[in-house]
Amino acid sequence: RAGELDALGGLPTALTAELAALPGVRRAVYPTTVVTAVVFNLRSASSPFRDPRARRALLISIDRDAIVSSVLDGAGIVAETPISPASPFHDASSAPAVAHDPAAAARLLKAAGWTRGTTGWRQPKGTAVATFTVETLDTATNPTLNAVAARVVADWTAFGLQPTLQAYGAAQLVEGRLLVDEFEVAVIEINLGLDPDLFPLLASSQAVQGGTNVAGYQSAKLDALLVAARDQADPETRRTRFAALEARLAEELPFLTLHFGERVELLRERVQGPSAREISASSERFWDVLAWHLAGTPDP
Repeated sequence: RAGELDALGGLPTALTAELAALPGVRRAVYPTTVVTAVVFNLRSASSPFRDPRARRALLISIDRDAIVSSVLDGAGIVAETPISPASPFHDASSAPAVAHDPAAAARLLKAAGWTRGTTGWRQPKGTAVATFTVETLDTATNPTLNAVAARVVADWTAFGLQPTLQAYGAAQLVEGRLLVDEFEVAVIEINLGLDPDLFPLLASSQAVQGGTNVAGYQSAKLDALLVAARDQADPETRRTRFAALEARLAEELPFLTLHFGERVELLRERVQGPSAREISASSERFWDVLAWHLAGTPDP
């Protein structure tokens, strides 16, 4: 605010928006490989979310555009698959955009055997309104993720479900809940990197308790595509394989992708040179730092 800094980043969304409005300040936006997702515990045969129609219903009952615009202040991109649109391996035609549509969501839940009563939705063969807990990081650990999870819970509540939000510190959420099969639904961030590899996240071999496939999702068809996509073939072959993988993910929906985050850096107008590109870690925003300079000084 005092004009003593030339560059600043990594701030909470609201503060970033406030400082970006100051005279002489501009934003540099770096797409990231971090996707925010809803993960279901699908190991239990009694889980009401094992039917992909139920998972799709929950996806389209979430207003993801509103989350990006209001919670993220526009610093994000709605994610149709776990592969970032900024990645050379993303194929937009393989996973068409899924719009927010509560009426269509209701039809899908009914097709999956759910019934709607005066007090909310009942799962197949259930006599009481379905209740479940949504777990995420607490505000002290990740205020943005916590706010996104709260918005997801609010959208599902408005849709007629009865979720409850529960927040934890990082170690407690990961080691005390996700890795030991002690959760129902979780809203988490997943960083797939610049060369995305979904094998650890979704392979059946990783679905054992304590494995990295915390959802416990298993699919033989998906396994074959995961192996093919991580093979170091030529780029065009890999793009074709990733397109097939994205199409399968859009069909099976092993988890729900909400959005990709964006790293926002605030720069004084006199700072010249920074050029944004997709990054997997905040430090990668310095990829072209040797070209940075202040206005009025010679180029490096």
